[in-house]
Amino acid sequence: MKIVFLCPVVSHVRYHKRINALKNLGANTKVLAFEREYYSGKSLSEGYVSLGEISHGNYFKRIIPFIKSFSKIRSMIKNADIVYAFGLDNLLLGWLANSTVKNNSKIIYEVGDIRGILLKNSFSAKLLRELEKFLLNHINLLVVTSKAYISGYYEGILNMDNIKYQVIENKLNKDEFQSLKSSGSCISKETLKIGYFGVLRCQRSWNILKKVAEKSNGRIQIYLRGIPMGIKNFKNEVSKISNVNYGGPYKAPDDLFQIYNQVDIVWACYPYQDKQIGNWLWARTNRFYESCLFNKPMLTLAGNQDAKVVNKFKIGKSLDLSNIKATVKEVLNLDKSRIKQWEKNLYNLPEKLYLYTNEHKKLFEFLNK
Repeated sequence: MKIVFLCPVVSHVRYHKRINALKNLGANTKVLAFEREYYSGKSLSEGYVSLGEISHGNYFKRIIPFIKSFSKIRSMIKNADIVYAFGLDNLLLGWLANSTVKNNSKIIYEVGDIRGILLKNSFSAKLLRELEKFLLNHINLLVVTSKAYISGYYEGILNMDNIKYQVIENKLNKDEFQSLKSSGSCISKETLKIGYFGVLRCQRSWNILKKVAEKSNGRIQIYLRGIPMGIKNFKNEVSKISNVNYGGPYKAPDDLFQIYNQVDIVWACYPYQDKQIGNWLWARTNRFYESCLFNKPMLTLAGNQDAKVVNKFKIGKSLDLSNIKATVKEVLNLDKSRIKQWEKNLYNLPEKLYLYTNEHKKLFEFLNK
């Protein structure tokens, strides 16, 4: 079975999980990816074919690179059994290219977030939703990272209740971490260390963490790792606060054990989007699954999918980021004995909530039919 993956960027951890899992199950994989400014990440062992450079967030500027990439995509999928597209852009390209070749490969569409432009009331947004609905009628399977995407967006907004789909969350592969687990709490009598990892793109989260650091008189330390994206004057502000430490980018999964073992609790809040209908309602963050693996309690965004699990199993606290002053106070008043109890609860958490079981085998069997 030959699978051609179409990726918006080559270094995304979720894409690697899917590509490597299907390859390990016996698929012949080929990766096509666009270049853009993003974290470098871990390299794919078999390499990839570049489709050219695109700019982050600017959809209209992508038209020319997409047109230029079309002949290369068409050539690469001629003998493919499966075209696996990450994101709506690549689904459109994959479907168009597939429509012009004789073998008509199966098309798989994977969604890990719903872009804000798809949720507006503008004419262009409505047009994009109609385009997605059209393409959904020409795929063989929709893969989503959260069940809430189906009920909240595809059924609730697009009114499509007959889509064939599979949920594959952003869980972790146990084999990649072998027996690595957290060595226990870092909590000392003097300080509490909060970790914020990944793509650091939430201005509201940063504003809150800054105030927490400033008001704690050194009692709370903030440890940041990853790529700051869209946060104003980030490095300049970090340098001015003595109890905030930015350790730069990291590679997943290689560096996860080291960075998680340096903190007591993880800032796992999804980027704040006020109360409007949006991706925050449906998404699942990588930080949730990583925190579970390394037994680190979490601070999550109230009302989203991660918060529901955190509250149910009592492994952290959900925060209402709409009130900055109240949130800062809640974080400053975190009780260490309570954090220790959350940590104990994490040790008893069912592994199937954060580690893969048979999800990829199920996907592979469907593709192989």
